[in-house]
Amino acid sequence: MKAVDIENLNFGYNDALVFNDLSLSVEEKSITTILGRGSIGKSTLFKLLSGQLKYEGTILILNKSIKYNLEKGYLGFSAASYRKTQTNFVANPIHHSDKIHRQPCGPQSLRS
Repeated sequence: MKAVDIENLNFGYNDALVFNDLSLSVEEKSITTILGRGSIGKSTLFKLLSGQLKYEGTILILNKSIKYNLEKGYLGFSAASYRKTQTNFVANPIHHSDKIHRQPCGPQSLRS
């Protein structure tokens, strides 16, 4: 099963195109790293995946739309307090009754 499935994604800020017809998939239980130089779209991709930005195309998380996952509480996002522009994507594709368990992220989760 695909954990993330993106097809024909188009997104830009004002006149600056960030993604043009992007398609990719990430298999469930795989480890994937997003690498790239600054201002290439890494953070934007995670903002799109967490439902913070509107886009054209299809994004599915575990075969469900982002809207569905947000409404059910399966996805979330948290702005990190140590850097206001950084966003942590909170999704852990570990199934329990077909739900994704939220895990804390950011500096607060590092405290004992």
